[in-house]
Amino acid sequence: MQEELYQLEKSIGTAVLKARSYYEARIKLREAREVLTKAKNRFERAQALHVASKELSIVAVILKEIIFISMI
Repeated sequence: MQEELYQLEKSIGTAVLKARSYYEARIKLREAREVLTKAKNRFERAQALHVASKELSIVAVILKEIIFISMI
């Protein structure tokens, strides 16, 4: 029984060593995707806030002009 286990460990051991880099790369890929997703979400949020602030500044200018015209 021990001999069979030793042979199995010996044959599988090389496969594990050969496959390790693949699975380590998959782990790094998953981590990179998480970082990318977070960065994408931050960018989209910042872009939405930028658009909203531009719209608000346009509204503020229009209101300022309306107030100025009504004072004349």
